[in-house]
Amino acid sequence: MPEALGRIQSLFIDLKGNSIESIPVSLCEQKMWQNGDTQTHGCDAILCKPGTYNSLGRASNKSNGGAPLLCKTCGDDESHVPFFGATSCDPHETLFESQETVLAKFYSNCGGKLSVVVNKVFRIFIFSILNR
Repeated sequence: MPEALGRIQSLFIDLKGNSIESIPVSLCEQKMWQNGDTQTHGCDAILCKPGTYNSLGRASNKSNGGAPLLCKTCGDDESHVPFFGATSCDPHETLFESQETVLAKFYSNCGGKLSVVVNKVFRIFIFSILNR
């Protein structure tokens, strides 16, 4: 995650299921991020750390039952969940499957038109280069 996102004071972002390897600590200190959950849960409010999981891939003060939803430990072996934002500890839930699902949704949200997808991907690529 780019540290430059820290310029945004209030942000809710859903990043679960990606291959994120680190989160800058400065982002975890943003008091108005994730509907204020960063004040209580720190980095876990953005994404559960490697070796932990929950259904949202992040800790939250608001859940369906009213109690906070915390990141749970998978066990002693962190290799089952090597990235931030896991939604399960299932070793059969592969990164490839997650990417395939995300790309299918992205394609669908672009109206199923390849030219629109290519244009959006190009813009994201340029944005990432300019913000390094």
